[in-house]
Amino acid sequence: MEPIKQYQRKEGNVANSPYKEGGYRDLQWLKLVIDLRIDAYFNDKHFEFASIYPPTLDLDCHYSQFIHTHTLEPAERLCLALAFSSEFFPTMLDIFFSKNNTTDQIYTEFGGVELNGARGFVPTIQTALFLLAGDHLEQQLDYLARLCKSYIKFFSTRDFDFCSKFIRLAPLRLHRDVKSRLLGQDLSIVDFNELPIREIVVNQNWGDLILSNSTLEQLVELDLWVKHSDELIQNWYKNNPYCRGYKALFHGPPGTGKTMTAGLLGKKTGRRVLKVDISQLISKYIGETSKNLDKVFEAVEDRNHIIFFDEADSLFSARTNVSNSNDRHANQEIGHLLQKIEDFNGIVILATNIKENIDEAFMRRFHSVVHFTRPGEEERLKLWSNAFSDKASTQDVDFRKIANTYDLSGAEIANVVRFCSLQAIENKTFKIFESDVEVAIRGEMLKVGRYL
Repeated sequence: MEPIKQYQRKEGNVANSPYKEGGYRDLQWLKLVIDLRIDAYFNDKHFEFASIYPPTLDLDCHYSQFIHTHTLEPAERLCLALAFSSEFFPTMLDIFFSKNNTTDQIYTEFGGVELNGARGFVPTIQTALFLLAGDHLEQQLDYLARLCKSYIKFFSTRDFDFCSKFIRLAPLRLHRDVKSRLLGQDLSIVDFNELPIREIVVNQNWGDLILSNSTLEQLVELDLWVKHSDELIQNWYKNNPYCRGYKALFHGPPGTGKTMTAGLLGKKTGRRVLKVDISQLISKYIGETSKNLDKVFEAVEDRNHIIFFDEADSLFSARTNVSNSNDRHANQEIGHLLQKIEDFNGIVILATNIKENIDEAFMRRFHSVVHFTRPGEEERLKLWSNAFSDKASTQDVDFRKIANTYDLSGAEIANVVRFCSLQAIENKTFKIFESDVEVAIRGEMLKVGRYL
């Protein structure tokens, strides 16, 4: 079969579509592959997918630019074109509704899946494998291994549990952001109202962050990534999958600045920091937690946000020995979470009070692990000195003695300051008394069962 060197533009809705020449040429290429494969299948002919070169695309539209940016190989381009045609030009795939005269059923070789609300043929990975390799099993398995690596990047997993054994049934439905990029739509606006996500907004500045020197040193690599990741990926390691995204673990006692640090990293670099509400993410029903996580990552993919999971050990906990079906499903979900974290191309920060509770498989994949310690005496002195409002009169409080005597975290100090400030307002005075500070400290320590 001679390679296709020239495509003639035809009139019609395809030619007038918003993705212009690039997408039009890819759809014409897809149509040719479908026709040749169907002809070979029903008429016992030989057809090699590799003999039909994909068209060369000029960078004249968003579709072509997307293909160029992601350096898609022909098999990946075929999947992309399949998904695009299913969504915008479904009649192109009507041939796959053909029925076997013997069984009066659609040919299982063609793949396809029924989805709620979907009209027309919804292609699956099996559909792509049929077009790529026909009934050649060895070629199909080779293509399957390659396509699985790119599936999560470009296609929505909302309708499919990718940890399932039946990978061939995975539908080729365009990821929402991929669809927007192909059409040149604005990605900056996203509605999180239906997702367990809220934005972290901090009023403090980076100079207000008081941490130990060892913790600050461990934050250097993360800070460098936030500032220089674009240059690293685009100019240094463009095709290296290990340079996609950054994963960090913040661990340490409560109230030591983990959430505040994440918020300040976003503020410093102009990125939104989105905190995932894990309590709403976790479901008692098998597979639902994975689906909920898929929706979160699908919503934030390629938006340059920082994703923050607080108390992450409740979601990313260590796997257990399998003694029943519940253990097996729980371990499968943890494996799914691991894959989603690894494939995410942005910044993910997991925070936990107990590092040992995080699954070891996650630990190996963190680019940095930052230990937030309880503040020492000097850090506590700085926290006390900067904590009260300028309106408060604190001349009678010996902050050096307070810092030396009471081992409090930053969050506990903030609670004491709030109580003392409210007490001063109640007493119609601006003066803060040391005795009130000590009373508030005792109350704060009693909360967690600590006694003087």
